[in-house]
Amino acid sequence: MSTIKDVAKYCGYSVATVSRVINDDPIVKVETREKVLLAIRALKYRPNLVAKNLRTQKSNSILVMIPTIANPFYAEILRGIEQGVKETEMNPIIGTVEFDPRHMDHFLELLDSNQADGVIFISSSITSDRLAEVAKKHPAVMCNEYFDPMPVSYVAINNEKAAYEAACELANAGCKRVAYFRSTRDSSSSMDRTRGIKRVEEECQCVEVDIIRGDDDFHHLKNKIRKVLKEKPDIDGLIMNSDINGTVAIRALVEMGLVPGKDVRIVSFDGTIISEITTPALSCVKQPLFDLGYLAVRLLENQMKKEDAPIERLILPHEYTIRET
Repeated sequence: MSTIKDVAKYCGYSVATVSRVINDDPIVKVETREKVLLAIRALKYRPNLVAKNLRTQKSNSILVMIPTIANPFYAEILRGIEQGVKETEMNPIIGTVEFDPRHMDHFLELLDSNQADGVIFISSSITSDRLAEVAKKHPAVMCNEYFDPMPVSYVAINNEKAAYEAACELANAGCKRVAYFRSTRDSSSSMDRTRGIKRVEEECQCVEVDIIRGDDDFHHLKNKIRKVLKEKPDIDGLIMNSDINGTVAIRALVEMGLVPGKDVRIVSFDGTIISEITTPALSCVKQPLFDLGYLAVRLLENQMKKEDAPIERLILPHEYTIRET
């Protein structure tokens, strides 16, 4: 394996000059840079990134924290993040919390030990108190959630508006009583959606709204849906906080002898592939998942470049997709 000394000997320059070329130092002349790069390619030299990281105190890696790998919602966001880091030549380190904040400690230690230069928190992967601690020391960005008025850049959709429009669609379709099965966590998206749905009840006297805390266990959620529908048989519209939970609602209705989309209408959030391939296909609020991930990287890059970079808050457009439910 070639060393930096071999490259220096091959091209006739000092080790210091070769090092400047590798580190993209602007003081190096164009002619010198080209000769050194030719030598690097000829010898197939690969710089020692570990040593470079120790010198620069930068890892060229970013930490990406997600709540769970069980939901394809996060996979699509990660695709956007992957594209973003490719363009910046950074390396992503993916960490899963699995809804247990204690799992995060190991990953956050990577920031303190300079093995990661910044972090993207996706959805409810961190609490507001913990985020405040991290953001004081490291560049941090939130994706798909936010904690106002905390000074942390974020990218999300307008969840209140999206939920309001979904509830309006159900009301326009003739629903008289709508139940929203919200997240188990008091996240910004869940609270905003609750506000949006309640607005419809306030503005349209012909629609009654029930806000129900869901369940992370699919079997428990299905049983809760069945229980609610038995206790309140006049519910004829459901808004589910994810496509996966939308499929759980379909299953619950079928088991009760009800026809999804006819006896009870369903709208789910996210617009993942699940909403398209389930039977019947789910009407949904489609989020720009790829763009959420991609722009989160751009936001983090801005924060990493300057310590005094301004806080950015990006709100992306959503779509309402009508299908069979």
